[in-house]
Amino acid sequence: MIFSILLLLKVLLFMSITNIEHNKGIIFFTSLVVTLLIFSLVHFSQYRRKNLLGLIIYGFISFIMFADVMYYSHFNILPTVKLLGLMGQVGAVGDSLKELFTIKNAIFLLDLPFIIFFVIKSPRNESKVYDRKIRWGVQYLFWQFLYVY
Repeated sequence: MIFSILLLLKVLLFMSITNIEHNKGIIFFTSLVVTLLIFSLVHFSQYRRKNLLGLIIYGFISFIMFADVMYYSHFNILPTVKLLGLMGQVGAVGDSLKELFTIKNAIFLLDLPFIIFFVIKSPRNESKVYDRKIRWGVQYLFWQFLYVY
């Protein structure tokens, strides 16, 4: 649950930094539903270390958002999948990355050590098993929201 809330706060910050002007509500609602879907899949799974899996997903999404914000800060456009092939040339822009590394951009990664500490110190009794109807029903509702919306 904490991962969902923190990720939604990061989505709001991401929308602020990237100057989303049109369809803010739709973008946020879609992000909300996708975030809740992803973390409900983790929560209702039968995996024993749910906090660890949630941390891995949260860290991965945080890193992608950080890379997108850094790219947007330099080029004023969000990166595309096609640009991933150019990742080998990142070393050529190393000096400009130092200038772009602001506290506002760093927020996307600064919370990770605290979240890691939280996961390490949290109790290990995460193996609660839910009824099959509840597990599938929640995900079905999220998929319906995505489909309808």
